[in-house]
Amino acid sequence: MKNRWSNVLKLCAIALALSLFAGSIFFTGVNSSRTTAAAATTTNAATPAVQEAEPSSDNLPQVESMSATPLKEATADGSNAILFVQFAPDQKLGDQVKTVIDDRDVLLRDDGMEGDEKAGDGTYSTLIFLDFEELAKNQDEIQAVNALPEPTPDKEEAPTDTSISAANRETAAASTQQAAVVTEEEREDTNLASDTSVVMPDFDETRDFVGNKSVPLVDFRNVQPGQIVPLRRIGTWRRVIPEKSLVITNLNVVENPGRTFNPCTGAGTPMGRWTFGYLMTQMANQPVTGIHPSTFVRNWLNKWMSNQTVNGWTVAQRQKIQTLVIDPWVAASGGPNRPLNLAIAPFKLLAIVNRVDLRSAGRGYGGGSAGEGRFVFGVIDRTGAGGIDPYPGGGSRNCRETQFTVIAEYGIDRRGCAIRDWGRQWYNLKFHALGSPSYNAALQAITDQFTAANGAPHKPNGSALNQLRTNEVELQLGVANPPIWELREFKIGGESPPVNPGQLEEVTVKLTPDLTRNRTTLLTDYVNLNTPSILTQTHIVPATFQFQLFLGGSSLAPRNPTAAVDVNTHWNNPSRGPFITNRQARHLFSVNTCNGCHTGETNTVFTHIKPVPFGTEAGLSGFMNGITPVTGVVPFKVVDPADGAPTRKFNEFRRRRIDLDILIHSPCFFDLGQHFTPPVH
Repeated sequence: MKNRWSNVLKLCAIALALSLFAGSIFFTGVNSSRTTAAAATTTNAATPAVQEAEPSSDNLPQVESMSATPLKEATADGSNAILFVQFAPDQKLGDQVKTVIDDRDVLLRDDGMEGDEKAGDGTYSTLIFLDFEELAKNQDEIQAVNALPEPTPDKEEAPTDTSISAANRETAAASTQQAAVVTEEEREDTNLASDTSVVMPDFDETRDFVGNKSVPLVDFRNVQPGQIVPLRRIGTWRRVIPEKSLVITNLNVVENPGRTFNPCTGAGTPMGRWTFGYLMTQMANQPVTGIHPSTFVRNWLNKWMSNQTVNGWTVAQRQKIQTLVIDPWVAASGGPNRPLNLAIAPFKLLAIVNRVDLRSAGRGYGGGSAGEGRFVFGVIDRTGAGGIDPYPGGGSRNCRETQFTVIAEYGIDRRGCAIRDWGRQWYNLKFHALGSPSYNAALQAITDQFTAANGAPHKPNGSALNQLRTNEVELQLGVANPPIWELREFKIGGESPPVNPGQLEEVTVKLTPDLTRNRTTLLTDYVNLNTPSILTQTHIVPATFQFQLFLGGSSLAPRNPTAAVDVNTHWNNPSRGPFITNRQARHLFSVNTCNGCHTGETNTVFTHIKPVPFGTEAGLSGFMNGITPVTGVVPFKVVDPADGAPTRKFNEFRRRRIDLDILIHSPCFFDLGQHFTPPVH
């Protein structure tokens, strides 16, 4: 190990020039020849994938480790420690790496100059302010919380009617809560007590729970100058309340009469801040664009009325949108010669979702420097046609819920410690009673930041919207047997360059090839050639691959609701080969597709937030909350749908909870050590 302490005086001499204190850091190599792992594994030389994500997030070198040692005395600018950073060895970096701390450009050096002892040894150094006492307090609090027993989670109660389909048993089970069936395996997984280390679940490289890891305790209070201590990302999920800070479905929130509206009863506030009509009006931003909100919405609905061409693929029409949504809405608005009345939009708010875990994700899909904020709506059937609903198998009724959800996904543009501050706004909701006036006011103060018109002046229409997605099988009910679920994606103006500025245009579904590419040699070649980036989940699915159309225009999932696993609900090689060599790469590719994540890889019937009627709280999939639908068994397990092994345990809440906890309880720059960011869902 270097004798770095001998260089403290040299480093102090450049402290004022660096102008550093604890802030959020991101890196770019000064040497322009540096390439990222993602770029190195791009294989479609003829038509390279276009990376739409923010360049300051996706093109960063990956940090392998960080450590620090205190100075004997603080410098004039307040720096009190030396930060040492080592990057992953598979990256080509220059001898200087530019960093940004609180919007100031500085350099980390590995050139043997200005305090760097040995050029080219892979260790980059700079001065920072580091609160060692706060690190110690956080570690102590984690240990205290982890020493407590794990609370028993809620369970989704199964309906007693065994004649209904598997899909609706899952949906109905997700609507009612009772005590879950906690197994001994789950008790072992949630036993976090330790006197020597912080025990935490390992979600470093994947979405499923692979086990707990032990991070040795560090005596931050007694560290001495010259003594180098590791800086690791530690946290506990137990400090985060998911129903308050992550996925909010409580009826006192999503049916709050001051912010939402029930078009069936007239209860609530038309065009309240959390209504579909208000959000679409803000997206249209008529004062700036000249586009009437009614026209904006009607043009979007009309996309289903005719075939759409997206990336060369034909996305087939689904004209049932006319009788299900358009006609009843037109009639209720006063007839075909009147604009759609957005105040009575047939949509029920199902959930408000915090996706700060998507911060600096991108890779061509959504993301943002501080992730996303989302609104999830369910389409309400206002036809009142009577008869039998072909999917649930029960009688159709006016204002029934449909198997049709709409998700507005907004990018959150922040940098530096503002990212941590954004996470803290969500975290601090835990200090309010769920659904209380103070809670709803605090939540609206958060959502107003990304839903309001002109919230993102640099984006189309001035809207912070990244994309709007739809998940539905409703438009094929009674048309196809079995019905085919479809996920579509829309962006204001379409893909860049915009094809129709100001309007919602249909675009490709990111990270998801067209379904016809499943079980083909083409898919096998793509996965095998891109295995390194798929394993780190930094891969990009290009529009074309090997001179053939590849990225899908929509994502189809022809899942039979009575079948455990359907042939098209996961991605794999042809049955007779050639074969995908790395089977974990097969899984990670598949689970990051729209249809793989919403069906076979997570054993889900397409929606992770379940459509429900007014007056009922939306339930969640087992993938989300870790509770097996119908049985209530914890943990939620899924057998690999392609190979029959391994069996994976999913608990998305736990992953997102610990991610938020680490973010808001750590120095801003600790996010550098975040190796895995879910790229899509």
